[in-house]
Amino acid sequence: MDALVAQRPAYAWRLGDGVYNLYPRRRSQNLSELRVQSFVVKELNLEEASKAISKVPEFQKWLSGHRLTRREFQVGPSWKPRLKVSLELKELSLREVLNEMVKRFGVNQWVIVRYGGKMEYVAIYFYEN
Repeated sequence: MDALVAQRPAYAWRLGDGVYNLYPRRRSQNLSELRVQSFVVKELNLEEASKAISKVPEFQKWLSGHRLTRREFQVGPSWKPRLKVSLELKELSLREVLNEMVKRFGVNQWVIVRYGGKMEYVAIYFYEN
């Protein structure tokens, strides 16, 4: 990871709770550092739980304040609804929520992407391999 951030000095990394985190050093627009008061889902698969993030008031306010829209492209097969998980998380960063989802759903990684002609879209993707 040190070699990677040496090539991209705008990024930093840390290992926390068994998850490697790679993130922008500039925190002012860092969505992953958004504080989430409560994220509660009951018996949802990964795709459903990911969509539930959009309903979190702090997430909605952050998007609105930055004039952004959440939108993911469907690439490849959609997530299989094989595993249903319940989560009750309080007073965490969005990064910590996503890390917990990675562990509970058994996927390898997540990434937040900004894209569009004016960088007006935000997507959250989870990857198995």
